[in-house]
Amino acid sequence: METSNEGVVAVAGAAGKPAAGINIRELVSRSGSEALNYILDQDQPRAVVQSMSRVDFYWLVKKVGEEDALPLLQLASVEQWEHLLDMEIWERDRISRVHFSSWVGKLLEANPRALVHWLYGEGELLGYQFLFRNIQVEVKQGDDPVDLPAGYFTLDNIYYIRVLDKENEEVISQILRRMADEDYLRYQGLLLSVSGVLPAELEEELYRRRNVRLAEDGFLPFEEAASLYSYVKADTIAKSCSAYLLDLPVETGTGSPVPLIPFSQGARRGLLIEAAERIPDAALMDRLRLEFAGLCNQMVSADQIRIGSMDVLLDTCRRAAGYLNLGLEELSGGNRQRAEELLKLHPLVLLFQVGFSLTLELKWETERWIRQAWFDRMSLGLGFWGDEWGGVLNSVLKKRPLYHTGQGAGDPRSFESVSEVHESRAVLKRVFVLDKLLEILHADHPLEQTTVSDPLLTFDPLLFTFWIRKRLNLEQGFEPVPLSDVKSFFTSMRMGRKKAPPQLEESRAVFLNDLLQYGEGFEESEKEVLKETLSALWDEFSEDYSELRLSDLEGKFSRFILIRPESSDTPE
Repeated sequence: METSNEGVVAVAGAAGKPAAGINIRELVSRSGSEALNYILDQDQPRAVVQSMSRVDFYWLVKKVGEEDALPLLQLASVEQWEHLLDMEIWERDRISRVHFSSWVGKLLEANPRALVHWLYGEGELLGYQFLFRNIQVEVKQGDDPVDLPAGYFTLDNIYYIRVLDKENEEVISQILRRMADEDYLRYQGLLLSVSGVLPAELEEELYRRRNVRLAEDGFLPFEEAASLYSYVKADTIAKSCSAYLLDLPVETGTGSPVPLIPFSQGARRGLLIEAAERIPDAALMDRLRLEFAGLCNQMVSADQIRIGSMDVLLDTCRRAAGYLNLGLEELSGGNRQRAEELLKLHPLVLLFQVGFSLTLELKWETERWIRQAWFDRMSLGLGFWGDEWGGVLNSVLKKRPLYHTGQGAGDPRSFESVSEVHESRAVLKRVFVLDKLLEILHADHPLEQTTVSDPLLTFDPLLFTFWIRKRLNLEQGFEPVPLSDVKSFFTSMRMGRKKAPPQLEESRAVFLNDLLQYGEGFEESEKEVLKETLSALWDEFSEDYSELRLSDLEGKFSRFILIRPESSDTPE
């Protein structure tokens, strides 16, 4: 027997048969064609489709693909159609003629009679708008013959129509013929009314009605939806309160079924799903599913996302689940029982905001530091900190802070756990102390403008070049070291051997002590971070150079040392 957590669409059985159900998570895990065939193979495919919430139906259409969704459109309810149009034909506050014509054509092919009934009923205003933008009507006066240019057609020798949208002429002509066949008097009234349409006012009213409908599913106007990303500090959340309640449409019988797909796709790992799996209460799970779907839809509105494919929906749900994981981890300390209580007591939006606020704090901390950072005053870009650390800085500074997954691990993504926030903060602390160290070194030994203006300059060669010059008793600073001196330096470190041992451990302590002395004025916590950071840099340095033959040293290929080639040098 399926638990309340599985997400099952219940379908009333036929006479003499028990009620059936399909597992939403299993359905969405299939490919688009497999999901479609799975539904069509059910005993009551129409009942299965119409038992879905309009949100789940929209997801399913995206899963199957617009061009292959005709069987779903044939099985769907008019309410599901309407939601599909609300989602697909609008570009901000304007109706897209291209998208509108495309979807009306699909609905006409799916169920022409249902489409005509809808255009004569609840969809009447949308029908007016569609026809006003796509046809021109001339009315025959008296018995005089009509002299009209080519391109007009008539169904009754009274109303002559020219389709303006030539790409969709066949679709528009078929709709008009169907409407005339269904109710000729209403067809006449429609054509008479089209010429009197005030398009701007009509579109504004359509947009208002559309927003009212979508708001029920969480699609709020941008200004309202953006409040989702408001800052909420974790310690402001009450430790105890009466349970948060939400009216469920399935309980009152006045609305659509609860959406199942968003939660099943978003809550796949982390504390959110671990806590949800502990909940036996079906009503509470329905509340979470309903809230989660609304939360995802609010994200779509706030981020002004155009839903072009199923991948966009999946990404939105996973981002929402990630921020919820953050909020639950922060408030519960990772305790599943406490996380379960938080889900009962607080709306998901609030938990989301707590999670997102952790990433905002990371961003604000970085922005405050940059305003006084040495590298920024020197007009050195984020690339100065290298691909890895510069990538962390760049990701954290986004409008919606992102987690830098590392080189070769994919593009930056939204944070999904508190450990990722801690990991990014640890990198930032390393950058902060190195910037402070470089500022001290630069104060006594200013960088040459030619060095600063190099677009490929990173912090690594500055530190190691400064240190090597110090070890060689050269004039201290950041000037490139002659190639012969660099070879002498490595020879001395290797105790005369041309090939080094696996690690240059003997010199690690010297490197640390030489540079740590410039951080004497640092706070104790900063000193500790600096020591750990320099030690990590030494590991990278020794890995690069421990096996290097001196004859292979070249200035232009040296990552850690600024080297000045010498033409007189001969290979060893």
